[in-house]
Amino acid sequence: MKNILKFHKHYLICALMLFGVEVIIALQFKTGFIRHTLGDFLVVILLYCAIRGLTSISVWRSAIIVLIISFLIEFLQLLNIVELLHQQNNHVFKLIFGTTFQFMDLVAYTTGIITILFIETKYQKQIHLRRYLKSKFILGFGFLLLVLCLILPNYIVAKSAEQKNFYNPEDIPKNKVGLVLGASKFTQNGRINLYYRYRVDAAVKLYKANKIDYILVSGDNSRKDYDEPSLFKEDLIKRGIPEDKIYLDYAGFRTLDSVVRAKEIFGQYNITIISQRFHCQRAIFLAQAHGINAVGFNAKHIKTPQFFNKPIREYLARSKAILDVIINKKPKYLGEKIAIR
Repeated sequence: MKNILKFHKHYLICALMLFGVEVIIALQFKTGFIRHTLGDFLVVILLYCAIRGLTSISVWRSAIIVLIISFLIEFLQLLNIVELLHQQNNHVFKLIFGTTFQFMDLVAYTTGIITILFIETKYQKQIHLRRYLKSKFILGFGFLLLVLCLILPNYIVAKSAEQKNFYNPEDIPKNKVGLVLGASKFTQNGRINLYYRYRVDAAVKLYKANKIDYILVSGDNSRKDYDEPSLFKEDLIKRGIPEDKIYLDYAGFRTLDSVVRAKEIFGQYNITIISQRFHCQRAIFLAQAHGINAVGFNAKHIKTPQFFNKPIREYLARSKAILDVIINKKPKYLGEKIAIR
């Protein structure tokens, strides 16, 4: 421990200054580039300076440690770690771990580390040039591999759903059942979730156009106080859908679960998937992989900052979908069959 602990005044001063900047950003900016992207860029430099200021850990090891920690925290947001640990009301916990995964956060973290390494390698002679170039090659190769892992799965999923996504009820072939993929009704700020609202709209439009006879709502009901399918059912009935035409799947924890259970539990080998286009594409890919003939009816899209034409996390979700097919991932629960008739 004595060999690891070592104080470096200049690094500690830098860390304290950056901490002050982060506090100002947190207090003055609630959203936007400065709060999110610049704040994440600076926070990895702050952590790096803190490690270097308190330990004798080398430049590259410190940088790698910070990058691993920041990436790990970001990816934990995909698992909804705040909700899993029941820390929704813990503001400090939510501040540290965050609540929403963003691809640009990973870019900001990586850019911050590259910046600090550039500064260190430029002004400190103890890092050998050959080691520096080797590390640059590793970083470059890693970045290229990351891009491939995002772009290739995106292409495969999109290609699998080609000519199977529809916007107009008149164009889509009729199926007995329309599968509505679940979403939370409200956002974290208490407003109506537009993904939810537009999926309800799409399901109603498709039913009233006589393109489906039944609606199967599949969503998350893992907690007593969280019931996606029942909320959908209430709103569908309010919009004129007969109650006996609505079936609920309470174990649709993931898109994979929803699609596979539609076949294994509800006996549907031909189905119309109802969600936003990017989501329908992934669901169609999973359906085809499990022997289901599926088409997608695209709900209205949400005009928010996107990476190209879909949410950033969708790129990772598509990579995960392909991995799930490769390893033959099963739904969390199956159970007794339910006949739709």
